[in-house]
Amino acid sequence: MKYIILTGGDTGANNLGDQWILQGVKDFYKKYLDRYKVIIMRDLPSLNPKDGFFYIADTKEDFEKLSINVEDIKLLHFYGGGYLNEYWYDWKIWQYHYLLKKGLSPRRVVFSGQGLGPFNDSDKLNDLKAIAQHVSLFGVRDRKYLNELKNSVFMFDDSVSLMDFSGMRRKKSFWSKFSWRTKKRIAVNFRPGHATDYVGIEDKSYQKFLYELLRLEKNNPGKYSLVLFPVLENTEISETKNFQKLVKSLLSGKINIAGRPDDYRKLIRMMKKFDLVITTSYHAALGGIYSGVPAFGIYHSDYYRDKLSGLQESIGPPMFQIVDINNFTDKIVSDFFQHEIGKTKKDSLYETLVELKKLNLNFYFRVARLLEA
Repeated sequence: MKYIILTGGDTGANNLGDQWILQGVKDFYKKYLDRYKVIIMRDLPSLNPKDGFFYIADTKEDFEKLSINVEDIKLLHFYGGGYLNEYWYDWKIWQYHYLLKKGLSPRRVVFSGQGLGPFNDSDKLNDLKAIAQHVSLFGVRDRKYLNELKNSVFMFDDSVSLMDFSGMRRKKSFWSKFSWRTKKRIAVNFRPGHATDYVGIEDKSYQKFLYELLRLEKNNPGKYSLVLFPVLENTEISETKNFQKLVKSLLSGKINIAGRPDDYRKLIRMMKKFDLVITTSYHAALGGIYSGVPAFGIYHSDYYRDKLSGLQESIGPPMFQIVDINNFTDKIVSDFFQHEIGKTKKDSLYETLVELKKLNLNFYFRVARLLEA
């Protein structure tokens, strides 16, 4: 029995973005299920689907229980997400160093769709540089570290492989469908109330942000409607409950709360009903962009700034632009609808997304060659 091992950003925490990435990777490997046992390292394996893949918890103890000989590992694949950085590096990279000590060749290791940084610890960044230099493929979703990481290639996010952009060319414009609508619909997603300052936003900052959106409604009566939507729901973190708490504290009935989409397809369908997405989530923003809906990426820490800057570099304003939460005002949104919304042409976004998908497909063609060798 030969093995393919997949490990990455999806920890089983019911994060829609991480699930989307993993689904894109699984879509590639499902054709190899009759030849290899494909193991997915993911927390809460008991909740995983029975889909032909083999799930185990992402720990050394659980992996050792499988008693796999290193010689039988065909490929170790670190799929994408924003986890190779100052905060989670040691937690995720353990399996690389563990298996290399057991005798696994780095030429049987690939990384895909990595969102890297920030790095304040030079030892972690230097370790990553050495890894990128020795593995067979090191694919990133932004260009910030390309020059520093030898052997790295830009291939965008793993989610793009699942998308079909052919319908974009048939539309007269991205916003013509709802051009008749006088009230613009704005979808909003944040992760408030988390204990760590690089992932969750303090309630105080989030309340100030929501006040700005409410001011947008107050100063422009009948022109905007706001809908909060969650992408992360589990026993420890519930964006829905945090939204409810914050809306209640604002004593406002003007902000609606939508249910969490079950998968990326439902996210895309939901995003198509809106005119603008405002979010801290990389993949909530992508849901809008893939649907032809512009997005603002809101950052409040170096983690989110680095994460969203890479997406802005790939897509570019006005379709996607980042804003510091401390500088966000209602005027930014009203000015966008007044001056910017029609500037991105459908063909230019279509061509950008198709090119990004080609880069992703070319990367996985190289992975397939490794498996055939």
